[in-house]
Amino acid sequence: VLALDGVSVTRENSAALYVIDAKKVILSLVSGSENALSSTGEYVQTDDNTVDAAVFSKDDLTIKGSGSLAVSSETGHGIVSKDELKIKSGTLTVSAAKKGMAANDLVEITGGSIEIACGKHGIHSDDALTISHGSLTVTESFEGLEAKTIEISGGDIAITASDDALNATGSASGTEADGLGRGFGGGIDAAQEGVYILISGGHLTVNAAGDGLDSNGDLTVTGGEVYISGPTSDGDGALDYAGTGTITGG
Repeated sequence: VLALDGVSVTRENSAALYVIDAKKVILSLVSGSENALSSTGEYVQTDDNTVDAAVFSKDDLTIKGSGSLAVSSETGHGIVSKDELKIKSGTLTVSAAKKGMAANDLVEITGGSIEIACGKHGIHSDDALTISHGSLTVTESFEGLEAKTIEISGGDIAITASDDALNATGSASGTEADGLGRGFGGGIDAAQEGVYILISGGHLTVNAAGDGLDSNGDLTVTGGEVYISGPTSDGDGALDYAGTGTITGG
């Protein structure tokens, strides 16, 4: 457990917080505290790990507490975990040139208040992304939320994206190319196995220049509220899916 209580750390050419080896790290934001972790300049590698974020963890990382944390990365990502990243509580503000938050296995948001402005994906997971509670605002992004599976069961979410607001994809390379060559509702490409968006609750508002909700697999809505503004470009739609699209509630 690493407790932050009025901490301000700026690191040039590397991460302000670097977890090299741990079973799990809990970043605790002490009640009433204001904390900041920033990295500046181009990242310079000093070991075998590709450190490219202001907060970079090789292992599971959990953030909680009732304090606040501002994370900024001048040239890279904001918060990266090579395993799981869990946000349980706290007030987080992330500003990054690339991805706001990213993890290899899981990004889970169960509480807190998060605001992200970034040049690429607001939140990215190679595998699963789940949101059940809390407040999430992505004010600037290329794509808002991206993962193989995206599940939203609660929370208050607002996303602004210059491409897709939500993108479910099994592509490990990200999505600058995803969304090209697909039409409305089903598109041209075959559905990717195990890829889906599931919305069962929460309040979701998106403003997307690309697709509002884009799944390279299935798209299922069983509850919640979803409001989509845009898109206006050819070939994009409010809802886009390559597999099965089902709406039974909400």
